[in-house]
Amino acid sequence: MQDHKKDCGTKNLDTFPAMDFASIEFPKEEFIAYAVCGKECGTREFIVDGETQVCARCGNPMFRTDVRKYLLAEEDGRHNKSFRIVTEGPVELKYNLTLEDYPEVESNSVLFPKEIYTTFVVCTEDCGACGFIVEGQTDICEYCGHHMLHTEVRKYILQDPK
Repeated sequence: MQDHKKDCGTKNLDTFPAMDFASIEFPKEEFIAYAVCGKECGTREFIVDGETQVCARCGNPMFRTDVRKYLLAEEDGRHNKSFRIVTEGPVELKYNLTLEDYPEVESNSVLFPKEIYTTFVVCTEDCGACGFIVEGQTDICEYCGHHMLHTEVRKYILQDPK
């Protein structure tokens, strides 16, 4: 078993559970959604459908609009581990937006990238949440508001570009 605490040699990772990277299984397909935050915030980004949708900027849930199917790329196997140590405190989770607070996004108006990278993330040991995110997008735990630790990264290819 590979222990990330030994790999990085830093006490900042002590709040996260030890990981056995060989046991992480990426799904053969993932649905990626274009999500928007409230009109006042303005955040727009791609998220893994069914995973965290908390806006890192304001703490509100983002609204999913268009969704596309991506397939796991086979060509180059696992990428290097992508650790991210977050020092800032948790985001205050808010659930005070109504449907009218979100901007309208016209169906099929979003240009999805041909390839996308997703990361397996884990929250603190106290929380225990884990899941997949689009690399570079929100990594806020929807249960406790902490930033999650990025581990393994894999590439996905858009199934049917429109």
